[in-house]
Amino acid sequence: MAMSIAKVFSHRVTMVPEAASILFGGGFSRRTYPAAVKLQQTAIYAVQVAHEAIYEMENKEQRLLVCDRGTLDGWAYWPVPKDQEFFAKIYSTEDKELARYDWVIHLDTAGAESYDMENIIRIENHAEADLINDRIKQCWGRHPQRFVIPSAESFFHKVSNVMTLIERVLAGDSYAQIAKSFPHLISKNGNANGKGL
Repeated sequence: MAMSIAKVFSHRVTMVPEAASILFGGGFSRRTYPAAVKLQQTAIYAVQVAHEAIYEMENKEQRLLVCDRGTLDGWAYWPVPKDQEFFAKIYSTEDKELARYDWVIHLDTAGAESYDMENIIRIENHAEADLINDRIKQCWGRHPQRFVIPSAESFFHKVSNVMTLIERVLAGDSYAQIAKSFPHLISKNGNANGKGL
């Protein structure tokens, strides 16, 4: 998805890579016991924040910055879901992290039949990924401008919806205007699923 966005909006959008992939792909220790997971997520948060800051400083052309992941994702991976300890460890609050992003586009995990286990960074099976997906949605649930693209849609439709949403954001449309065109992408709490995005 990130490559598609970068290609289609090459002169208007800058992609900020996912910190977890950078760390784990580079050999950072990956364990599953709680104490290690907490250290991993704290490190991922620090890299994500630093990376976003670098991209913001270098964004002289005022492009829309699109992050592959957001800082609140780490809260979903915390050993105890939505444990407030997460914010103590990263010296922040839920409100501050929600405010980092103007828009959020959440893509539900693919269905079991098309779930990609070939990704070497991925260690979760589909059932585990589904659970994490639900936790991530909950963590971003209070964001005022969020769109959720359901897993029932084909990958082509997911890409198409993301491209259209980004196009509308770049055009300066308000959340209300976009939401009116995409009522099926509005989550139950009234929000839709973008530094920038």
